[in-house]
Amino acid sequence: MSNIFMKYALAVCLLVGSITFVQAQMVIEGTITDANDFPATSALVRAGDVEVESDFNGYYELEVTALDAVDGSIQLSILGIDGSEANDSFAYQEGARITKDYKLGAIELGSVVAIGYGAIKKSDLTGSVDLLTEEDFNKGPVVSAQQMIQGKSAGVNITSGGGAPGEGQSIRIRGIGSLSLNSEPLIVIDGVPISENGVGGSRNILNSINPNDIASISVLKDASATAIYGSRGGNGVIIIETKKGKTGALKYQLSSQVSFSEVIDYVDVFTGDQVRDWVNQYGNASQIAQLGSENTDWQKEIFQNAFGWTNDFSVMGGAYGVPFRASMGYATNEGILKTDQMDRYTGALSLSPKLFNDALKIELNTKASYIENQFADKGAIGQAISFDPTKPIYNADGSFWNWNREGTNTLLSDVVNVNPLSMLEYRDDTSEVRRLISNAKFDYALPWVDGLSAVLNVGYDVTNSHGRVKRSEMHPSATVGWAGDFSKYSNARINKLLDYYMVYDKDFAENSNFSLTGGYSYQDFYNRNTNYYIRYSDGNENPEKTTPWRSNLQSFFGRASVNLNDKYLLTATLRADASSKLNPDDRWGYFPSVAAAWNLHKEDAFNGIPWLNTLKLRAGYGKVGNVNGLGDYKFLLNYSGNTQGAYYHFGDAFIPTVRPNVYNDNLRWEISNTTNIAIDYGLFNNRLNGYVDFYIRKSEDLIAATVIDVFTNFGNVIESNFGDMENKGVEFALNYDVIKAEEFNWKIGYNVNFNDNKITKLNTPTNTGGISGGTGNQIQTQQEGYGANAFYVYQQVYDESGNPIDNAVVDRNGDGQINDDDRYISKTPFADVTMGINTSMSYKNFDFSLASRASLGNYVYNNTVSANAYTGRLFENGIIRNVAGDLANSGFIAMTEEVLMSDYYLEDASFYKIDNITLGYTLPEGLINNVDMRVFGSVNNVAIFTDYSGLDPEVFGGIDNNFYPRPRVWSFGVNVNF
Repeated sequence: MSNIFMKYALAVCLLVGSITFVQAQMVIEGTITDANDFPATSALVRAGDVEVESDFNGYYELEVTALDAVDGSIQLSILGIDGSEANDSFAYQEGARITKDYKLGAIELGSVVAIGYGAIKKSDLTGSVDLLTEEDFNKGPVVSAQQMIQGKSAGVNITSGGGAPGEGQSIRIRGIGSLSLNSEPLIVIDGVPISENGVGGSRNILNSINPNDIASISVLKDASATAIYGSRGGNGVIIIETKKGKTGALKYQLSSQVSFSEVIDYVDVFTGDQVRDWVNQYGNASQIAQLGSENTDWQKEIFQNAFGWTNDFSVMGGAYGVPFRASMGYATNEGILKTDQMDRYTGALSLSPKLFNDALKIELNTKASYIENQFADKGAIGQAISFDPTKPIYNADGSFWNWNREGTNTLLSDVVNVNPLSMLEYRDDTSEVRRLISNAKFDYALPWVDGLSAVLNVGYDVTNSHGRVKRSEMHPSATVGWAGDFSKYSNARINKLLDYYMVYDKDFAENSNFSLTGGYSYQDFYNRNTNYYIRYSDGNENPEKTTPWRSNLQSFFGRASVNLNDKYLLTATLRADASSKLNPDDRWGYFPSVAAAWNLHKEDAFNGIPWLNTLKLRAGYGKVGNVNGLGDYKFLLNYSGNTQGAYYHFGDAFIPTVRPNVYNDNLRWEISNTTNIAIDYGLFNNRLNGYVDFYIRKSEDLIAATVIDVFTNFGNVIESNFGDMENKGVEFALNYDVIKAEEFNWKIGYNVNFNDNKITKLNTPTNTGGISGGTGNQIQTQQEGYGANAFYVYQQVYDESGNPIDNAVVDRNGDGQINDDDRYISKTPFADVTMGINTSMSYKNFDFSLASRASLGNYVYNNTVSANAYTGRLFENGIIRNVAGDLANSGFIAMTEEVLMSDYYLEDASFYKIDNITLGYTLPEGLINNVDMRVFGSVNNVAIFTDYSGLDPEVFGGIDNNFYPRPRVWSFGVNVNF
């Protein structure tokens, strides 16, 4: 399949790249500088449908033909990356070569930003939006799109689930938005909202998008910016725009990089010698007899140095007046956990034709991917931590050593430890994921009304996955006669989109504009899951079962905006959503917003301040909804099939039975009301710019589980709307061009977010955060007056030397006994303060960049240690186990609830992390004819500074339990443009 895909993608690129035509040309060239007389890099130069970008030195060269002339003249426009503009015109002269230099003036913060159902200059924004382009993206080996903006936008926290290649990423914008539903932002790719849920066999919903195809990412934060997306924008919106074609000569880009990943650190556990010392001291004769003579470091045995290789090729230009871009990519990444690997093949094609004298603008985009996954058994990580280090890896016959019954290949019981290498070797877990995201957008300027256009956008997002897990007869098992087992699954998800809207945009006076957008949207979501399982030893089989479900969302939306004299800006939106997930009486939700901005720097009072370029006040209020992550048909009584144990015995047959499920026909929208007040600033020709935002988001009618009376429903726990929560905070961003000289440039970027989260209403406290150790223990809670997922712990008692006393916690209520009433609510896993600190420099042809982040006030419960740091663990379940090295400090003897849930294991996990350092060199211009080449070296996950005792303080959810470590990645690559 992969070979077919690559051949097809290559054929498409070669076919498109071969479409050229010859015509006499006129050439316009020159150099563009900014307001400070420095080269204006990446300025867009356009004449008709022909576009080019200025290079690193500000040089541009534009080739035009008679087809690009209007009434015999070439109309030239130049747009700087900061939004500054210049315009000019030339009489068309066939075969002529004209040289003309331009200087762009200092302007307010510019750049065109993608917003819902349109785009706008950043200077005209009234909501809270961050725009990130290629210049801002994180460097180094990037597997998924989320990594590109980590630490780049204030209030946006991105945390990977671990160090596996393409691991899933959690994104939170301005805190957690729900107690039980999805808190992820909506992701929109080229106008197509994609599902917040992945499919079986997929690691990350954005792995299917080649990062090299992404041109810009806009982050919409407050409700005044996201309300146009209604319920799907309840947790913020991330808009991804991919690279598009530009009319002109064909341009080719090739990039290739290799990477090497290494483990940074290991969990601190006893060595074989330490285990022998402790067992000899505390064990009995039979336990001592179980000791081996080895010093096996099981963690080092299961991890490896991993290799990665990424290649991307693209071609862009124009064919018969149609701008296009085609690309293909291949990436392979091994995981540092043995047997873990991901291979990705991608292809993309974008066409942007214009018809009827440019009255009809068409955008056709398609992105295809094929991903092969080889999943390692992550359970081997926990086994490597606790497996007896005095035992050898192999038996004398070459088989893996395990706690087997004598003379057999059968484990002593289901609860003994398993040789982690045998888990990895004898389990084959693979999947293939295919995805296609396409859209066709038609924007037609209606001829009978000036400024009125009709837009139709249809989108299609289809994902299919097939996977299987096979454990061989050699895989460790306590089942007598074990012969292996096999399971397979397939998932299909098809999302369809239809948007139709009209836009009226009219200048009614100088520097004054009115814009009105109104339309209809329909989204259909279809899912189908199929599963099958068989155990070979006894033929126990779960027949293939297919479960389909469907939901849809239909919406009406409108937006009106007014710009008066480029000083006073007003925007109002309204969206009405109807979701099939809710009952008909509560199905419709109405989500309004209003925002205003005042460009103070354009008032006469500020005209005489030469160093002030931008000073804008923004204020907005909006209301959005949320049912993302809510299961389908929750408001209807429905039935599920029972397990075989509940089949009805009738004669010689067992008849399958069904059971009713809990339902709630009163479920309603979760609602969030957000107020945002902000200041945008730009000083010294905008070399120093940024913003300060103050926000408060009050969420109400949050859905959470609550206990109900027996016999009032078909269960004792039901999901209901009965919670309120508040997030409030401050964001600050600063970008500073410290030095802008001909040969040396230095930029600094800094952003910080202060966020306070609190549950303001919750009828029934709910414990959550399951942990290893004991049965059914939970370490976190949701309670009114506290932060979400706050830790619920016992207060440890310490001796005079500061060492914890075994099984001694504080009787906080003074009743003379220790129970749950003595637990208290402590810290939360969410940071109080997050920061991004970035810098870049260039000297002549050398460039350097550093990206780093800080997190303050986040706490982590170290479950890896708490479940493995007591003397009794050494002898648990009749075998010898390993223990965490912390046992030497704590001296805990046995696992009790008080020990397991002690705040001794709750640690301040604040950190400063250097994410990436990149050093590059661009070969001198002209060294290779018509070729620009840059070589670079990069290091990811460079260093972590923290007091946390575990492997990594960055743990989403705050419970550290056998974490797949994030590797340090060294990479070397080359980018070639020709």
